[in-house]
Amino acid sequence: MSLLWRRLLLWGSIAVALTLIWAVARVYAEPTDTLDIGITGDDYLWMETFQTQAEAVAAYFVTIEPFKSNASLMRFFIVPTQRDLYCSRSSTISRVIVCNGTVVRDVFTEAGYDPDKILVLWNTSTYGGSGGDFVCTSYTGSQMKPVAAHECLGHTIGTLADEYLSSSFSAPNQDTWFGQCWKGEQPPDYVGTWVQRCNYPNFWRQQVLTSTGLKNSLMYSLSTPRFNTRSIEYMLPHINRMSDPFRMPPVVELAADETDGIAPLSVTLTARGVALNGGPLTYAWSWN
Repeated sequence: MSLLWRRLLLWGSIAVALTLIWAVARVYAEPTDTLDIGITGDDYLWMETFQTQAEAVAAYFVTIEPFKSNASLMRFFIVPTQRDLYCSRSSTISRVIVCNGTVVRDVFTEAGYDPDKILVLWNTSTYGGSGGDFVCTSYTGSQMKPVAAHECLGHTIGTLADEYLSSSFSAPNQDTWFGQCWKGEQPPDYVGTWVQRCNYPNFWRQQVLTSTGLKNSLMYSLSTPRFNTRSIEYMLPHINRMSDPFRMPPVVELAADETDGIAPLSVTLTARGVALNGGPLTYAWSWN
């Protein structure tokens, strides 16, 4: 079999596998409960500006997996307010923005909403944000949308760790997970490419393979509008405590032998997912 025919068979196999995987994924429950995200703002003079920015952030959120594939399981409550939410910067790390959580929650209670998590847009052009247990924040400058996604989707909703280096000191190696980071001496036995420097210098982070090569994750760089596969798997059980189960976006890891000659082509396709209980779900197809 020529190399050209081998490659045609390979890409045809990928298309079939993706179709099968998506069909399997559809057995997940029909939506009856949703992930509700409240969005409000502080220090806005014009509510029209707030509304435009809040809608832009909400639209951006559903372009990122796993939220893109599960947009029907999400609702956004955009509530403008003139109340002082007492947003300010941390005295120790100036880029960390915090607001008064009690006042923020009251804004939605008085409007008749009970969101799972709340994003506060602080009307300032000075970079910053934070992701707390219930309230996440973002500034409104040029990187507002990726900052809001990093803090709200990544930290507050998905409980992910930062993947950039936030400590100059190594932590103990324990061969277990620190969020989506691996804290072992060697890379984890897990699909993908892994590099060190994930929150700590000695922890490992997964890189994303795209059509243009290896890319970092949104938890590492704001210029990468995606979460890596390990991050998505880690996020889903946390999301599913607030909503009907999110589906894992189809992910195919492919290995193929393209050796010239008459030997048969060996193809293995593996789809990784997450079961309704948060456990691993794997499907594999192999043929010659």
